[in-house]
Amino acid sequence: MTRDMPTATPDDSIHDIACRMRYSRSRHIPVLEKGKLAELISAGDIVKLRAENTEQEAQELHEYIIGSGHTAIQFPAGTPPIQYGEKKS
Repeated sequence: MTRDMPTATPDDSIHDIACRMRYSRSRHIPVLEKGKLAELISAGDIVKLRAENTEQEAQELHEYIIGSGHTAIQFPAGTPPIQYGEKKS
């Protein structure tokens, strides 16, 4: 247990909360709203959110590149582009 437990507010970014966790070596940070506990964020919550954000960003980049019509992205005639998440055979 620690006496100086870091806390967060609902307005704090996930990045800031993750930094507080790392600095204090805490696996949980209470989120206080008007001095009362509103939520408890765990390291697992942050990992999950970052993974979801990374997956979404990869999907958006994939769609941007494939849909851009860029000359560097040319597929052989009759070959459909590989869809995101699809494994190449």
